[in-house]
Amino acid sequence: MSESVSTVEKNTKELRKNTRIGYFKVLVQGLFFGLVAWQTYLFAFADNSGKGDPHIAVIEVKGTISSGSRFGDGIAFGETVEQVASNPNVKAVLIEANSPGGSPTQAEIMVSALKNLSTQKPVVISIGDLCASACLFALASNPDVPLYAHRSSMVGSVGVKIESWGINKVLEKLDIERRSYSVGQHKVFLDPFSEADREVENHIESELLKPVFEQFKEMLITGRQDKLSDDPKVFSGLMWVGSHAAELGLVDEVKTNYEIRKSMSDEYKTQKFVKYNSQKRSITEMLAVSVSDKVMESVVSHSLDTNLRLK
Repeated sequence: MSESVSTVEKNTKELRKNTRIGYFKVLVQGLFFGLVAWQTYLFAFADNSGKGDPHIAVIEVKGTISSGSRFGDGIAFGETVEQVASNPNVKAVLIEANSPGGSPTQAEIMVSALKNLSTQKPVVISIGDLCASACLFALASNPDVPLYAHRSSMVGSVGVKIESWGINKVLEKLDIERRSYSVGQHKVFLDPFSEADREVENHIESELLKPVFEQFKEMLITGRQDKLSDDPKVFSGLMWVGSHAAELGLVDEVKTNYEIRKSMSDEYKTQKFVKYNSQKRSITEMLAVSVSDKVMESVVSHSLDTNLRLK
């Protein structure tokens, strides 16, 4: 009899436990789908962006400048520029930069888009923590666009690089034989498992690095004009804090983002700043984007970088 009672009590407790778990699952699912529905409504119907009122547009250039990057893709930047240029309620544009550099090709696309924008709207650029290499390539190429930095910003790194590794000796020590098949004498010229080739090194320097470097210099000289110092260190790949960068003519002057925003608000008679490339996202995208951005940033920073990059 006691065993029967014990079994009933055990089954009752298990049933209550399962019931509580079931209620909890239903509650969580209800909250999730409720949030999805609300976010979908906001995305589809609500217009709280402020783009219908007079405002100053904000465009961010942030992170590695590369194809597919959320804030560093040249085509995406150009599309954002088109939105801004076509909106009559945009009184001026503030570009906020915080980038370590990246692809010269994406930077070149940004140069073209920025040139087009500056003929249609007043544009001001504010450098945050960092604007190096491809970031400077993209944003310092237009003499009609004021370029400001904070006193402690890091600015410069005018140079070009291609990276690879030489780990062929590691294979020898491990007694591993690598087999690679290719057509073309130098098809695998950046192969980390092959011996360094002086002919290839000369080709990389003369046909890849120097042409892009000269393009970089030309863009910078055109954009900064007589403001740019003739100190050869400007093109050495070194970086400077914002105050020194201003002395070298890499930026116009030291001014904080707060000061820039206040000045623009006063000049264009609006307190409203609207970000244009902070797009609305679904909940699943918002959950995924922070993880994917971190992973991509880590991969770009630590991979065997064999791409031509402005760094």
